[in-house]
Amino acid sequence: SPELQGEIRWWKAWLPRFVGKTGWEIWQMLPERRIRPEEGWVSPEEVVLQGLSPAEVAEYRRLLRRIWDEIMLVEPGGEVYVAGVYRHTPEVVRILMRDERLRREAEALLVEARPGLEEWLAGRGVWRFSRGWVRRAEALLGAVAEKGSPSLRVELAWWRERVVKWERRTPREVWEELLREERVENGR
Repeated sequence: SPELQGEIRWWKAWLPRFVGKTGWEIWQMLPERRIRPEEGWVSPEEVVLQGLSPAEVAEYRRLLRRIWDEIMLVEPGGEVYVAGVYRHTPEVVRILMRDERLRREAEALLVEARPGLEEWLAGRGVWRFSRGWVRRAEALLGAVAEKGSPSLRVELAWWRERVVKWERRTPREVWEELLREERVENGR
């Protein structure tokens, strides 16, 4: 992202000054910096889930955070998928902000999948991805990919190959399959 590139440039300019210095000396050398959130910044959930109330959006955000913290980051290999979310979310959000039809479809899919995500977190597994959900998810991934960067297109092509196999599966079953993927073994 441009923000990250700016941060890297800032640190590259300062690093040569740190040679031979102690941590305390480096700390004293650094200028005071204030982090300023972007004007009008909103969370990805707020962008996608516009049809829900602010309380419902916050609740969904907590659900996703718990899934990451209590399932994905606990199981070996889960960090690969969390890193992918962080890597591609800004671009996907920008695409959805510019295309209301795609945003509404993403919202509908997330709302429909919520019971399954809640069951997964609770250790149950009754809810399953329907044929319609899978078809719509595959179409959404394809439509977003068309508007994305080359790296996002590659990533979404990978997901499209897998999402078609989710029909009649629980989120837990899908997760177990994802943990057996080559990308987990390679750590990317």
